[in-house]
Amino acid sequence: MKQIFYITSDPERACGVEDLLPGFHIIYSDNSQIAFSIANEGVNIKNFVTPYSNSTEKLISLSEVKEYIKLFDNRELNVIVFKNSGEIESSSQFYGYNLINVSYKLQKEIENKINIVWLFSDLNEIRFPRNEISERLEDLEYESIKYKLGNEFVIQFMFGHTGNSTFFIDSKEEFDLVKNKYPKRVVKISQRINGPSYTTNAVVTPYGIVVGGISEQITGIAGLTASRGGTVGNDFSCRHLDDKTKEEIINKTMIIGEKLSTLGFIGGFGVDFVIDKDTLEIFVIEVNARQTASMSYASYLQRKNKIVPIMLWHILTLLKHNFDEELILMKQDEQDWINHSIYQFIRSNDKLEYNYLNNPNINASQVIFRNLYNFDLQVIEQFPSGLYRIRGRTPNESALLEGDEEEYPAVFKLNENGWTNLCFVKRSHSILDIHNNEDFLIYFSGEKSVVSPFGEIGRIQMLAPAFENKESTYLKGFVYDVVNCIKENSRLVRYE
Repeated sequence: MKQIFYITSDPERACGVEDLLPGFHIIYSDNSQIAFSIANEGVNIKNFVTPYSNSTEKLISLSEVKEYIKLFDNRELNVIVFKNSGEIESSSQFYGYNLINVSYKLQKEIENKINIVWLFSDLNEIRFPRNEISERLEDLEYESIKYKLGNEFVIQFMFGHTGNSTFFIDSKEEFDLVKNKYPKRVVKISQRINGPSYTTNAVVTPYGIVVGGISEQITGIAGLTASRGGTVGNDFSCRHLDDKTKEEIINKTMIIGEKLSTLGFIGGFGVDFVIDKDTLEIFVIEVNARQTASMSYASYLQRKNKIVPIMLWHILTLLKHNFDEELILMKQDEQDWINHSIYQFIRSNDKLEYNYLNNPNINASQVIFRNLYNFDLQVIEQFPSGLYRIRGRTPNESALLEGDEEEYPAVFKLNENGWTNLCFVKRSHSILDIHNNEDFLIYFSGEKSVVSPFGEIGRIQMLAPAFENKESTYLKGFVYDVVNCIKENSRLVRYE
């Protein structure tokens, strides 16, 4: 196996198979708490301080990083990042790195929210919501858009993330507010499709399209994000998907993947869908030509369910690995079934069936809480990241319930249905450490890290759905209580 160096500001992005691949290294720049837990798994992980802790571009340009990489391999310096950029490509070329991500130019072309309509216009099986594109938002009038697209519509700019370039409009006042703020922007305005949205993780491999880690997108929850369209988590229980709908989503993802392949794209990508709640018609709303934000978590869940992790497909494909060769992995108990499943995919004459069978509904979810302000925040006092459970009314009672002689390392007051303590069990970064649906993970930004508007402050990961039932639009009550508890026991201030 080749040496591979994942360079990132946040090491969570590099996780999912970090303890499987020999020769895998993580180089990061923030003050991440999970680095200790990752290192305890025997993973090579190294921190480099930069003036901009959340910038992969600045990190990859450090000469100290190259010197570190050369300690392990002075020949082919294989580097991977979460999301490519022009600056990253320039630095990689300057330092002689073999940056294995797809080119920034191709990635940008595909991820352009306006280009997407033209790029996939030849695919009869793919439908987009009715839309109108304009070179300048100021040229459009509310009544005209309303007449063409309906009372509710969505404004999108070319690029953005976590909802910071997507605006849900249902009144002239809202339309004028966006129009006056961004009059010169190139814009796509689309019909609003009411219904659940789903995202797929997928990889363009030399043998076809692998699809895995289908999840419902949790969006626009008040108190977790300031954006109505902002993503605040993923629910893998697929509560709205019957067999036919799931197979259709997988098939559409594969069709898009095949189109990407003709453009020269390889590796991981993601597709966002929305399902019309009345007609059940499936519309494509976005294609991400890179590793998705949920790929790491989805990979852990797949490993728990003996499914080849999507992150493994992504990294091996970018490395141009010979899939006919048997993988030698660091976890002997996972090596045989992973090799067997890879072999099944390569030899399969029905890739749709393979992908369908390898996408079971999984009772697991993650909930993200973001910066709600329009300015940067800096973490002054962090909340401990790790494995948690909710237990008794006092620290002693919490420990006694487990039959422990010692108390938990940390206990935080939590007012939730009489169970008033949030109990810290141990440091952990992986859902693989959880073996029941009572325990869950909390991940919180590192001390001194800077969180931009709409940026992630922390997340909760659990082996349970985020919602009570199929129809619910509210998260389970304890999630809100835990988020409030985390906020009360941490401190973030405006970053000047």
